[in-house]
Amino acid sequence: MKRTMKRTVFLLLCLLMLCAAAVASCHQQKKEAGEGELQLRIYCLRMDGEKKQPRGLAAEEVTMPQGENIQETVEDILLKIKQVSGGGKSAAIPAGVTVNEVAFYGNSVIVSLSSTFDELPEVEKSLAAAAIALTLTQLDSIDYVKVSCATDSYNASNDFYLNGDNVILDESSIQFNTFDITLYLVNTQTDQLEKVVRTLKTEEDQVYLNGVFSELVRQPEEENLQSPVPQGMMLRRLSSENGVCELDFLEIGAEKVKELDELSVQAIVKTMCAQDGVRGVLLRIDGKPLSEYGLEGYDDVLTCEK
Repeated sequence: MKRTMKRTVFLLLCLLMLCAAAVASCHQQKKEAGEGELQLRIYCLRMDGEKKQPRGLAAEEVTMPQGENIQETVEDILLKIKQVSGGGKSAAIPAGVTVNEVAFYGNSVIVSLSSTFDELPEVEKSLAAAAIALTLTQLDSIDYVKVSCATDSYNASNDFYLNGDNVILDESSIQFNTFDITLYLVNTQTDQLEKVVRTLKTEEDQVYLNGVFSELVRQPEEENLQSPVPQGMMLRRLSSENGVCELDFLEIGAEKVKELDELSVQAIVKTMCAQDGVRGVLLRIDGKPLSEYGLEGYDDVLTCEK
C-alpha cells in the first residue's frame, strides 16, 4: 500500500504538531462545569488585523448545555466553533463550510467537512484542523480528532489524528532542543526496511518514546518510503517500564489491522529498539496479543538486538 502526502502540507503540519505532553498541559485542560453544563475553550483562528491572514490560534471560554449524548454534544460544540467572530478572531469552520458528518470510533472522532473547506488556504486549513482538535479533545470521551473533507485533493489531516499532546498553539514562546533519532521505514520498491535519521524538535531536554513514535507515524517525503504504521491506526497507550516499551494500538477494524503486516511490525520494533534504554518491545491491539489478529510470533516481549 502506497502512502504519500504533499510536501507543502507536511511542512504546514510540522508547524502545528509536536509530541510533548508538557506543552499540551499548558494549553489544554479538560473541564466540566455544573450538572448538565460544559465549560470549555472554543479554539479559533487569531487573525492579522492588517493582512487579514491567520497568525495562530486563540480561544474563547464558554459555558454551554451538555447534550443528551456525545453525538449531540459534539454537534453543538461544532456549531459554537462556527459562531466565533470579531475581536481579531475568525471561526475555524468559516461560513460556507458545513459539517457533513460526525463519526465516532472508540475514543476518536472524525469530523467530515464539505468540499468548500478544501478551497481555503493551506495554512488556514491546518490551523482550523488544530483548533477543532483542541476544542473537542477537552471532552473526557474524546482523545483523538481527525478532520476530513469531501474531496480527493484534501490531505492536510488525512494522515493525522490530532490530540492535545501533538498540537501546539504558538512556537514563538517555546525554546526547542533538537535530537537526531533513528527510524526504520518501509521501502516500497524493495520491500525492505530502510534506516533513516530524522531530527526531532522538542522543548524537552531528552527524547521521549511518544515523540519518536509520532515521527514514525508521519508519512515521509521520499516517494519510495512509507511509514510502517497504517493510516488511521492510533496508539491506545505507550509506556516504558524496566526497559520494555509497550505499544498498545486501538482496534479500528479487521481490514485496517490487516495492513499491519510482518514488515511493518519489524519496522516498529526496530525503531523503538534503536532508542536509548529500550531493551525490548511488547505490541498489543486493544490490550490483546497480535496473534488474535492473525499475526503470529509477536505475542511476547521482542528482545532488542543491539
